[in-house]
Amino acid sequence: MQQYQRGCGVYEDEFIPIPRLFTMRRVSLQHCSILPLSVMQRYQCIVIGKTRGALTIAIADQKSICIFSALSRLTCCQLFPVLVDPKQISFALQRMERAERIRKRYERARFLPAPFRFPPVHTLLQHLFMSGIVT
Repeated sequence: MQQYQRGCGVYEDEFIPIPRLFTMRRVSLQHCSILPLSVMQRYQCIVIGKTRGALTIAIADQKSICIFSALSRLTCCQLFPVLVDPKQISFALQRMERAERIRKRYERARFLPAPFRFPPVHTLLQHLFMSGIVT
């Protein structure tokens, strides 16, 4: 018998095996929005799949099973964990963080006042032709 922590309490039970996922290529944007990026970074986990009422969560460490009750309450779903190499999770989280920064940058640019926005290329070309600068 092995003692392990699960949720808020400690249980004595047989070791619960968690399936291993050897390659994690891409994470769907739809799944990225289920958990906040800060939560995924803190617990080193990523939502990689979703079915009706259940989420597949990639985790880096089998000892992080204690976070499942909190994540289950946060998402209102049952969780199905899979083990993934910590380097793959770290790399995926970095890509997600980069994508989030880019999205926020473009979101801010969209709400800039009109003088700060750049006109489309065809408008610039049309202006150059009409002013006689380019023939």
